[in-house]
Amino acid sequence: MTNGTIKKHDDVIEFVRAMLIKEGCNVKINKSNQKNNGINDTDSKGNKIKIYPDLYTFEEKIVKRIYEVETEDSVEESQVPQWKQYAKGVDFYLVVPKSMLEKAQELSEEKNIEVKDFLTY
Repeated sequence: MTNGTIKKHDDVIEFVRAMLIKEGCNVKINKSNQKNNGINDTDSKGNKIKIYPDLYTFEEKIVKRIYEVETEDSVEESQVPQWKQYAKGVDFYLVVPKSMLEKAQELSEEKNIEVKDFLTY
């Protein structure tokens, strides 16, 4: 990601965070590939791992929703494994540029990823 793309990505994370806080949600974030707020999970082989989505909401230490922010250059098939991991067992929201909404929807459908909702910016 370029500096401009990173700034846009992080600005969108902050916008979604503010929106969720207004809804009364407890929110944790990881900006620009930071790994400050991880979630314990398991990989496809059952190994314990930590995942670091851009945002997630929680109640009493239980993750309720995961939000992943993508940019114009990151709505790609290479992101699909990450989306699948994040969509496991919780409501998963994909935040994408308006111009990439159709591509994100197609990728999710083709790869059987359950996206609760798509948010656009």
